[in-house]
Amino acid sequence: MLRKKTVLNGIFSSLIFLMLILFMVPLIQTIFTSLKPDLEIYKVPVTLIPQNLTLDHYNHVFTKLSRDFFNFMRNSVTVTSGSVLLILFLGSLAGYGLARIDFYGKKFIIFFTSFIISIPLIITVIPIFMMETAMKIKNTNIGLILPYSAVYMPIPLFIIYSTFLKIPTELEESAIIDGCSRFMIYRKIFLPLAVGGLVAAGIITFLSCWGEFLFALILTTKRSATTLSIGIMKINEEEQAWALGPMSAVMILSIIIPFSLYVVFQRYFIKGLMEGSIKG
Repeated sequence: MLRKKTVLNGIFSSLIFLMLILFMVPLIQTIFTSLKPDLEIYKVPVTLIPQNLTLDHYNHVFTKLSRDFFNFMRNSVTVTSGSVLLILFLGSLAGYGLARIDFYGKKFIIFFTSFIISIPLIITVIPIFMMETAMKIKNTNIGLILPYSAVYMPIPLFIIYSTFLKIPTELEESAIIDGCSRFMIYRKIFLPLAVGGLVAAGIITFLSCWGEFLFALILTTKRSATTLSIGIMKINEEEQAWALGPMSAVMILSIIIPFSLYVVFQRYFIKGLMEGSIKG
């Protein structure tokens, strides 16, 4: 029995290691390509490790592409940060209400929220496009923040909801006896105790919004409102498809912010996912 368990653990570990390699190889290849001279990039046979390192492609991005690149980056940071803050604010309020307050229709709201996760985003594009056209908020940051907050709300909401469920009821009862209001209990007790869940929900939301493509493509037609996910495509078209060096540099620069965010909050992220695992 012990030997069988050891063999299964070895198989699972090997599969995980293989998946890690499959994921890391394209990233490593992109990093190395951004550091290679043009002649080496198109050299046959292709080499993985650069023979001569250069920062020319990054210099190209920071000089010739700087205006567009930093405009796209600024829009992505604004839209993503705004979406995260709005989702955490509304999601924490809704999560507290669902976790701690009994009211008619509560089960239906939980079911409907979980049902939203299964709806393909493409179905929502046309009505959102029509509403934003009527409201004249297309090609604005708020025009992306609102749909992002709507479509990416369910998963963070369930993480926060499950985190709130695991907070002892004795703390809430004691606060009520002491005369605290619901909002005060939410702000003073539940939010500080649910930091891990809030961080996990925030990071998941950030990563989802940062790389979002569909809404950004449909709802932003002006260059001034374009986010980085669409901007990379536009830069690729203008730089020509064979400009692999500059495009690799742009892609590496585009993942610095989400990667740094994950590294800084990794401990809270893992802890939050553990605490916020869906309670049966």
